[in-house]
Amino acid sequence: MKRNKKIAIIAGILILLYTLTGFLVIPLIAESVLPDKLSKQLDRQASIENIYFNPYTLTLELEGFEIREKTGNENFIAFDRFLVNLQWSSLFKLSLIGRELRLENPMIRITRVSDTKFNFSDLIPSGKEKTPSPSEEEKNQKPLRFFFSNITLSGGKFVFRDKPMDKTHSFSDINFNIPGLSNFESDINTYSKPMLAGDLNEAQLKVTATTKPFADSLKTIIDISMSGISLPGYFDYVPVPLGFSVSEGKLDINASVSFSKNRQGQSVLEVSGAADFSDLLLTEKNAEEILSIPSINLKMAPSAPLNKKIRIESLTITEPSVTIIRRADGKLNIANLGPPASESRDEKQEEKAEDKDPQKSFIFELDLLELDSGSIRFRDFAAPAVLQNPDAGPVKMQAAPVDLTVSAFSNQPGHQAELDFSAKLNTDALLSVTGAFGVAPLASNIDIKLKDLKLTNAQPYFPESLHLMLSGGRFGLEGNTRFHADAEEGITAHFAGNAGLRDMVLIEEKTGRKLTELKSFEANGIDVAINPTEINLEELSVAGLNQKIAVGQDGRMNLKNIYQKKGEIDKEKEKSGEAAARDKTKDSQEGGKTAFPVSIGEVKLAGINVLFTDYSIKPNYSSNLTLDQGSIKGLSTTAFQGAEARLKGAVNNHAPFTVAGRINPLLEEILLDLDFNMDNLELSPFSPYSGKYIGRAIQKGKLNLELDYMVENSELDAKNHILLDQFSLGQRIESDDALNLPVGLAVALLKDRKGKIDLNLPVSGRLDDPKFSLGGVIFQALKNILVKAATSPFSLVSSIVKGGEELRYIEFNAGSADITDTAAKKIDSIQTLLYERPGLNMEVTGYADQTKDREALAGMVLEEKILEAGSKDKNENKNENKDEKTGETEDAKLSEKEYNKLLRQVYKKEVLSGPDVPEDAKPLSDESLTTEEMRKKILQGITIDDSKLRSLIQKRGKTVIDAILKDERIAAKRLFLKKAKNLSPPEPGKFKKSRVELGLQ
Repeated sequence: MKRNKKIAIIAGILILLYTLTGFLVIPLIAESVLPDKLSKQLDRQASIENIYFNPYTLTLELEGFEIREKTGNENFIAFDRFLVNLQWSSLFKLSLIGRELRLENPMIRITRVSDTKFNFSDLIPSGKEKTPSPSEEEKNQKPLRFFFSNITLSGGKFVFRDKPMDKTHSFSDINFNIPGLSNFESDINTYSKPMLAGDLNEAQLKVTATTKPFADSLKTIIDISMSGISLPGYFDYVPVPLGFSVSEGKLDINASVSFSKNRQGQSVLEVSGAADFSDLLLTEKNAEEILSIPSINLKMAPSAPLNKKIRIESLTITEPSVTIIRRADGKLNIANLGPPASESRDEKQEEKAEDKDPQKSFIFELDLLELDSGSIRFRDFAAPAVLQNPDAGPVKMQAAPVDLTVSAFSNQPGHQAELDFSAKLNTDALLSVTGAFGVAPLASNIDIKLKDLKLTNAQPYFPESLHLMLSGGRFGLEGNTRFHADAEEGITAHFAGNAGLRDMVLIEEKTGRKLTELKSFEANGIDVAINPTEINLEELSVAGLNQKIAVGQDGRMNLKNIYQKKGEIDKEKEKSGEAAARDKTKDSQEGGKTAFPVSIGEVKLAGINVLFTDYSIKPNYSSNLTLDQGSIKGLSTTAFQGAEARLKGAVNNHAPFTVAGRINPLLEEILLDLDFNMDNLELSPFSPYSGKYIGRAIQKGKLNLELDYMVENSELDAKNHILLDQFSLGQRIESDDALNLPVGLAVALLKDRKGKIDLNLPVSGRLDDPKFSLGGVIFQALKNILVKAATSPFSLVSSIVKGGEELRYIEFNAGSADITDTAAKKIDSIQTLLYERPGLNMEVTGYADQTKDREALAGMVLEEKILEAGSKDKNENKNENKDEKTGETEDAKLSEKEYNKLLRQVYKKEVLSGPDVPEDAKPLSDESLTTEEMRKKILQGITIDDSKLRSLIQKRGKTVIDAILKDERIAAKRLFLKKAKNLSPPEPGKFKKSRVELGLQ
């Protein structure tokens, strides 16, 4: 056999063996051995339907491959067909060179059984087995080179079953294609363009890439497109509780990710793209809505997250709606939103730690944020009005539409973003905020404008104990605020602008009567700063204020009735509270200077009207005070000279008043130096009060006031000049509250001939004394006048006549009714008093000294008996010879011898004659009998009875009246002779009992 023929036969046999081995032997062996090996190795049932191998085209196909779950009949991994087609050039180039690599309808099912266990967990090495370290030869060994021109995966499916979360996720209809993939040096810089597409939980996913996976640059560009992502299915996987759920919402993503390494080996990552949220709904656990947003569009400009830089080109939020609810327990539905405090605190600490390193600080930029037509709805179930009446429903407020634009935002140091915010509050008020702000450092320069905010919105928040209703009023604010936070200097803030109230009306809840009407209250030129803290105000004006003050039939003032405590007041607690308040006040006063400066340029008052009505008295009393204009200029905590005050108004339209002087209540020690003047106040309308408290109506009269008050260093020095013109009391009125004091007498004592009562009531004291009360001091001074009228009336007229209470007593010599020189001077003063006080009447009451007056009268009888014993001529002329000053007769001028002779005759007749001669009486023959003994025995026999004393008393009273009436200006009808109940005065005091007492009426 020829050599060539042998070679051909051998070659044919080899080809036949190669063919039989490739087409038959290898597939048969693989089909019988491979499933068993896999089943034992994986501990799972494995099967392969068919294996095909074409040894000529180097094509291998596997069909019907399955690996079942360890338990159950479901597939763990399966595919319908796997095909790989290698080229013969692989043998010559010692590389894998394939024309095609295809996988059809693969399926993988992963199951999470618990937090750390999956259905494949038993296939993962335990970690106890040590992986051998690669040898130096293996390290230096070059990787196997390969080239595949067409790699495809079609109809794939990946199922992830999450048993702990009771969720199943599916990635179906997976198609993956790589047109070419090679690690040959000649192909390293050739881009590979893989593509992945499929349905992820019904969301369309497509990923395309352009990459150089084996080049040193690793340059890769990945485009990701995903639409229809259902957010609720993924929200449960948030690792920390956020306090809310995403109930609805779709997300579409179009993103591009670029990755490469530069020559220094540093990774460069750039991300850009867009995300669109639609129909987003956030709810609480009880399914109550918190936030709904129809549309959110986010566009990310090319950003480098590895370099800690993110730039958002635009963020557009359309028609967001926020619902805030305050429940009956006072807690907000948004209070628990976000991660728990401990976790957020840890995150903040980490952020702060990062911020300390400038190289690690994250740069975030937002070119444009637009929030369009948003709304904020607020429902309050904890407002006092709602708690009192739950059936009425919650308080409802809203802000809509809300528009916000933020441009050029960045967290880079010193950068400022522009802000434009506007909202309509409760359909009427307008709020706008514009300006700039920054976050590094935290700073802002913002213009704020609030217009026509209704005050009635605050009505539901009035506490139950506050019985007031708001039926009108609007608040406005306009100004600029600046804020800056610095780690070293702290927080500084400043506000400059204007604020005001208009058309406010307060109504008493119980009576329905208007309490307060305010046309306008404006604060202009507000300038408030913090660090350093100071408050400056150019002008504070109040105009068109109508205030009604009323006392109800129960005697309680309406201003007190608008706020009432529930239940009975614990007096002890009240007292202790007052004491604590006093201590607090004392502490604040002792605490040093004012904490920060305050100044008010001018306080303007105009059109102020206060109406006072008292329903507790009959008839009801009303009075009206109007303040036409007023000004207080220069209030300041540093202006010790005080502010200039000027006020002008009238009481009841016809009693003008003015206030002028200096005042500074802003100082720690209040400074006040004011003069108050009022003229022509009619007093007859005050008759209801005079009737109730003094038991007399006011017939007529006018009041003029001149008050001078000085307060400095807590010392009060006040002068109260009160002038009553033509004041007179009218009819008596029965009243249980009337003072039991002689008011009429006080009026008569104080009213001069012109009908004027002129009073000066000085008041002084320390304002920081808790026992000091200005009103109490003035009332006590007036009460003291009435008490003096009752107990010491003459002391009230010391300005007219001197002598005081001594004028009340006209003293007489014993046994005499003649006016002495001292008494004559007093009578002159009495005449002056009665003339100057024509309203006074006087009672004259005489008294006797029963001892001295009896002795004096007995002596006078003795003298008459001596005269009778003398000559008839002397007896007849007895009265003519009587000394008018001493009351002694002419007989006192007899010689001693003549007097003793006549005395012995009287002694004989009165003592020694008759049947009842005293045993101790000495006879005239007794040489030891003295003149004094004779007088004494004679006087013992003379009896002066009470009738003679009463006669003397009567005579003394008439003598005084006659002496007073010598002044023809005094009418006799004003003097009354009064009979005393007793002969002697009940309380003689330091004056003689032989006197006349004068009483004023």
